Amino acid sequence: MGIEGLRARQRLSVIRSAADQIIYDHCEKSEMKIENQQRIRDAYPDLFDASISRLHDGWTDIIMAFIRDFHDLGEGMMSPGEVRFERESTGIKAFVWPNPEMQWTATKTHAVVDMQRQLHFSSQSTCEWCGAPA
Repeated sequence: MGIEGLRARQRLSVIRSAADQIIYDHCEKSEMKIENQQRIRDAYPDLFDASISRLHDGWTDIIMAFIRDFHDLGEGMMSPGEVRFERESTGIKAFVWPNPEMQWTATKTHAVVDMQRQLHFSSQSTCEWCGAPA
């Protein structure tokens, strides 16, 4: 391959890299629609966190399922704790801070870990844009 062929491949590589960066920048700036945020907030006002708004609409149902299951661990009117979400390259991670006033058992603690694992795996197999199975 001559020098012109190498230059053409290099230009193509630069163009592809710039296109990938544009897509990445768009994904990072996209937020969940207000309607979906409101749906989660209305259902679980004590567990809603601003980090949810940085996730994409396709994951709304799996986030709702996680929050519902976490909420069900609470005792009566007592919230089980706080939760924050982060979008990683491998899916969603949920970070949980348990309520110290609540009676935490080994069973409840294992349930939270299982819920975190399920959320992460579900986000890997669910389109973050439309919610269809990936």
